[in-house]
Amino acid sequence: MLLTRAVSNFLAYCALERRLSPLTVNAYASDLRDFSNYAAQCDLLSDVSCETLRSYLDHLLNHRGLSTATAKRRFASLQGLFGWAAEADGCESPFQTWRPKMKRPRRLPRTLARDDLQELIVHPGAAKDIPSHALTRTLIILLAATGLRVSEVCALSRDDVAPDGSALHVHGKGSRDRVVYVADVGLQRRIVSLLRACGAEARAPLAVGATGRRLSPAAVRGRIHRWVARTRCTRRVTPHMLRHTAATLLIEEGVDIRYVQRLLGHASIATTEIYTHISDETLRSTLVRANVIGRIFARSAANAGGGPGLCA
Repeated sequence: MLLTRAVSNFLAYCALERRLSPLTVNAYASDLRDFSNYAAQCDLLSDVSCETLRSYLDHLLNHRGLSTATAKRRFASLQGLFGWAAEADGCESPFQTWRPKMKRPRRLPRTLARDDLQELIVHPGAAKDIPSHALTRTLIILLAATGLRVSEVCALSRDDVAPDGSALHVHGKGSRDRVVYVADVGLQRRIVSLLRACGAEARAPLAVGATGRRLSPAAVRGRIHRWVARTRCTRRVTPHMLRHTAATLLIEEGVDIRYVQRLLGHASIATTEIYTHISDETLRSTLVRANVIGRIFARSAANAGGGPGLCA
């Protein structure tokens, strides 16, 4: 089978039979297009060997300087392609004899401090009477309150939203749907305003740009970037950072991790457990309040008649 034909048929299979979201199919298409450009000498899918894959991995990591996470995603797309081809056409997969071992470094999620988040959602630098500013502010608050992925927010339509804005039917990653509840009354009112502004059709997009079309994830990222530039926040803020922030703040407030898992749409609670870290500021303030050693010395001083403690 021609490599180009195999890629095209695999993407059609992902869209029609696996019912993957358009964003996921587009991501697969981008990854496989990158490989096809690199392996231009391979006309047939069967021409792709273990050496081709090893060379491609070296190219990604050492020549282009891409992250391990990006390389893992590219190879996951390739494994999906060859797995499908093995079943559909009996094509032998090079992954049967070689599997790349890429250890992805475990990093804590990048989050915003509460002061920075407050600056983003209440700062006076944006005119409230400008519709695009009102929409951007609503999107930032929605992302920070619910932990939705930016793609999930962009996919919301009129019939996904409760009439009072209190619940959202989210079409999640991996074709997993879930209901996300909006607790804040002010945010509910903002969502209702978006409902009034969007079209009357059931599938009318909830968030639209100046052209009247559904906002794309890239457009939302651009809006957030321009919004942050007008504030005193010095962090580089992304929609996914707001997702991380939502999860971390809920964990810090004592919300059960199982509820956070459901809110975020994680298939495994192991994915959610990364948010159980305690932020540096929370840890510092907690230790200051506890001040275990200071309390011991203060008690000792009191028992000794009020003299200075050993740490004085």
